[in-house]
Amino acid sequence: MVNSLGTSALPRSGTSSSSVNASVNAVDSAQPKVLVIDDHSSSRMTAVALLSIEGYDVVEADSGIAGLECVLDVNPDVILLDVMMPGM
Repeated sequence: MVNSLGTSALPRSGTSSSSVNASVNAVDSAQPKVLVIDDHSSSRMTAVALLSIEGYDVVEADSGIAGLECVLDVNPDVILLDVMMPGM
């Protein structure tokens, strides 16, 4: 599972630790795509910078409409958005 603090894996019953480690490494090698949608440029730029430093592939949008278009184009793994945007 991927969370805000990093990547973790929960072993299933009967799964060896080596196969769990291989699963975690497979997740780590792919850069999750995060879409940041915020109409406040300073908040958006801060989130983009922090996520980029952590190794995420970040796409940004400055409005809800632009964010919806990005969802179709980018197919992000995670969306981080401001819920109080004008026009939404």
